[in-house]
Amino acid sequence: MLINDYTSDRIRDFEKIKIVLESSLNGVESNIEHVSGTSVPKLGAKPIIYIDISYQSVSEFEKIKSCLTKIGYFHNGSKY
Repeated sequence: MLINDYTSDRIRDFEKIKIVLESSLNGVESNIEHVSGTSVPKLGAKPIIYIDISYQSVSEFEKIKSCLTKIGYFHNGSKY
């Protein structure tokens, strides 16, 4: 497992991804969060930006999945 030293690029990279996600999810009630080791300042972590998208209603899940599929993401897991 590769653990990289902390770099502020992680925050910049997340913010760029978040802008793309927010644009894709326009009109869908959701919250986009930077999570895991890369979200913690000064902590070494795997070189992967982990993102959670939370939503209030189960009915939003299919909308979110459809929007993200259109921009090249895919769902690989359970619905909940």
